[in-house]
Amino acid sequence: MDINEEEREVFLECLKGAENGCSDDALRVSRYYDTGFGVQRCAESASNWLFHAMQQGNLEARAWVIGIQLATFRARQSKSEAFAGLEPLDSISTTDSKEALKPLLDAYLHSANGGCVDSMMLIAQSYANGYANGGMTQKCLKTAILWLEKAEIQNAQMQAVH
Repeated sequence: MDINEEEREVFLECLKGAENGCSDDALRVSRYYDTGFGVQRCAESASNWLFHAMQQGNLEARAWVIGIQLATFRARQSKSEAFAGLEPLDSISTTDSKEALKPLLDAYLHSANGGCVDSMMLIAQSYANGYANGGMTQKCLKTAILWLEKAEIQNAQMQAVH
């Protein structure tokens, strides 16, 4: 595959910035590796630069990581015993009222506050997406990140015990 020279120059300039600590350039380099813009596609390099940008405090990179974590979580969600009898958040209608949704959110919050990692992920998902047009939660990336971090800490503590 031939790489466009102009794209290659843009990639190399961003790579230089990323290597010098620019989190925005680190995110761009991640995207360039992901799409093959100016460089050979490489999923591993794309992932490494994405996490590097996130570790430097780039909120857009953190949002991408949240998306990846939530996609992974959704794949497990239907198989988890923690959700037995609870309606998945993805199935909630945007016309459902706050009153109808409050018991569901309360159940997830109770479970999350009790240490259930899956419920913590669901709460993060609800804040990341703002389910039910704000009826259940307002869209808030910072709150989603806080719940994801709680889930990561809880999961690490559980793995350390086992």
